[in-house]
Amino acid sequence: MKTFYHADRNLSLTAGQELVVNERGLSPFGSVYWSHIQSEPPPGSDEAVIREYCAEQALHMVGFLWSRHCCVFAAETIQEAVAFARAILPVPDHPVPIYEIFADRASKHDMTWLDYRVDVDRLIQYCCEYWRGTASNHQPISGPRKPPQWEILIPLPAQVGRLVATVKVSNGPGTKKLIQALG
Repeated sequence: MKTFYHADRNLSLTAGQELVVNERGLSPFGSVYWSHIQSEPPPGSDEAVIREYCAEQALHMVGFLWSRHCCVFAAETIQEAVAFARAILPVPDHPVPIYEIFADRASKHDMTWLDYRVDVDRLIQYCCEYWRGTASNHQPISGPRKPPQWEILIPLPAQVGRLVATVKVSNGPGTKKLIQALG
């Protein structure tokens, strides 16, 4: 088994917990979006719903092995999980715990591809690059550019390990900091 790290923004994990899919084969993340992405989102839909719809369409185009909707998201290092916790929007009003996640299977993807604000057809093409594991390398050539931001997708089941850090975040500038790191 490999070890990864998850920023638990929803305070839903405990050490030793087994993460499994529900009766529909969905993770808690997937359960939030599944009913919204069965058909093309109507105009004015939430950006997250559009992102997940496009990611699912691209998944079928590239023939990837598992959907984001049956996974838990993680990072390769504690530092990357802490950076993710610090970037969560909206900013949580509570500290974000970082847990170990143990899994046999995982894949690495540049989530920058998912965050571009473009039309649905273009976003589906960008999501294909996400599924292929391509680094965005500050793409697209024109428009807003960001460096790659890697995430690990872990298809469930997976095992929660120990709490390894807690990140205190707040809305004030300069107040986000790592408050606890456990050996």
